[in-house]
Amino acid sequence: MRFLILLYFIFALTACDSGELWRDGDYQVAWIDDGKPYLAYGRPDEAHIIVIERTVESVGSNMRYIVVSHRAARDSENTYYIVDKSRRFEDAVMGPFNAMQFKGLQSTLDLPVLSKNF
Repeated sequence: MRFLILLYFIFALTACDSGELWRDGDYQVAWIDDGKPYLAYGRPDEAHIIVIERTVESVGSNMRYIVVSHRAARDSENTYYIVDKSRRFEDAVMGPFNAMQFKGLQSTLDLPVLSKNF
């Protein structure tokens, strides 16, 4: 019986999978189990806090901003987020913006291009 319990716990621990796809400082695009990426805040090898839920489709960054293209559902329009790295992470996220709004902000704020696709 103890062997079966031990086997169950080993299986339960190895059944969860996760990974990091991209990082800029303390911000990372990561995934857990289902492979759908999200943007999180946290230091490497420590717990992190989800900042933008699944599914992040692309990301880009420069010295001041991180930009994120996000799709909530398969048949939905992409929305866009801007993360101001100079602010505390609780107050750093701006958005969601539609494509037209985001395009207007790109030149106004000198935002980076979406350079990494997932």
